[in-house]
Amino acid sequence: MERGFLNKDIICAPMTRVSDANLAIAIDKAGGIGSISSAGFSNSWLKKELTKFTKQRKHNNVVVALSDNIKEPECQNIIRIFKPKYVVLLDEETKYDKYIRSSLLSLGIRVIIRISTLSGVETFPPPDYYTIKGIDSAGRFNKDLSILDLLKLFKDRYPDFPVICTGGLYTKEAIQECFNHGASAVEVGTPFAISKESSIDTKTKMSMIHKPDIKIMDNSGYERRVHSPNSQYDLKKGVSGNLDTGHVYIGSKINELPKKIRFVQEIMNDMLPIG
Repeated sequence: MERGFLNKDIICAPMTRVSDANLAIAIDKAGGIGSISSAGFSNSWLKKELTKFTKQRKHNNVVVALSDNIKEPECQNIIRIFKPKYVVLLDEETKYDKYIRSSLLSLGIRVIIRISTLSGVETFPPPDYYTIKGIDSAGRFNKDLSILDLLKLFKDRYPDFPVICTGGLYTKEAIQECFNHGASAVEVGTPFAISKESSIDTKTKMSMIHKPDIKIMDNSGYERRVHSPNSQYDLKKGVSGNLDTGHVYIGSKINELPKKIRFVQEIMNDMLPIG
């Protein structure tokens, strides 16, 4: 039976040190679903960003990505207060925590788990949604399958599980094809990362757009796709404009995007309307 309420939506992929209230507000105004990622930030930062989003947009239709901070009472209280409609559990341990999952569900929050291979599907009870990451994804990615091939395989094995697709989905045609094959929603990251409303420093955005230097970073046993001109890996520095000693996450299809920094609404116009 179908669980959850996504219906052919475009979601901003929750991007560490990038997905904040300003970007979420812009995406919400443009007709998508924004995200706020608490990874790398304090609980007070998360509270500030959620306050800003809900005050301006007057609703809680936003995705909040939580790392291991969900184990902390302060973070749990913030989630109880704001009740975001969707929560992504990023931390490998919390994905398996039935108490945390049931606590979120009791608040009416839909739980999303991100996976890059289908081996993760059967290792825990199904959440409201799985997000599957194809071969073109920024950060962690499937090493063998395009997002469409991964989606077909997922739906063949698990026809009743709602699924969100991500990885190189930058056009309305690519997005529509995922919807035609049963996706409940899609996540888009890199185009929004280089938008005017993104908090990434302009120097880094221009480097990503005009001189993408895509590398595979092995971090704690997980391979991630990054932009790192000097093979130096520090996300905070990269986002802040220091690519001499830093990196940012990047999708493999960035060269298919226009060579300029655009407003979120322009980017959404390339992907909407979706039938």
